[in-house]
Amino acid sequence: MRAAGFGAYVDRAAADGLRFDGAFAFSDRAVGFLHRPFFPDGIDNTAAGPFSTAIGSWSPFNVGLQLDLVRTNFLAALSGPVTGCTAIPALPNGIQIFAGSVPLYKNGVLVGAIGISGDGIDQDDLIAAAGANGFSPQVGIRADQIFVRGVRLPFLKFPRSPNL
Repeated sequence: MRAAGFGAYVDRAAADGLRFDGAFAFSDRAVGFLHRPFFPDGIDNTAAGPFSTAIGSWSPFNVGLQLDLVRTNFLAALSGPVTGCTAIPALPNGIQIFAGSVPLYKNGVLVGAIGISGDGIDQDDLIAAAGANGFSPQVGIRADQIFVRGVRLPFLKFPRSPNL
């Protein structure tokens, strides 16, 4: 990300003690939690998460990392040929910050991911977890083992009564 001009986000995450070196498995719920204009989510007057824009400049057109990754190629595609969403080869389609995806591991090695979009994000987490059955990351490397500013990151969240 630094090579593509997004070093400020890397630095902000590092200042919060976050490493994105493959040592931990991040779900989209965890990444979305880090992308809130108030961190932790729901507590007013806190600093923005490391991937978000501060609330004073936040808008649907200025949300932070998710939009910054695709902005240049999106604007170029409006008047020219369509290209990938980002200039980062490993992220050709950008990122998503709402829940419903989990990384897949085989014999302790990251081999892919599964993402779901349906009725609601809690159901999406539930279905993604079911789809990842047998390929989930070991508990010790999941993002919910990480604390940022004294708050544990989430990994998945399931509905209280999924069968209702």
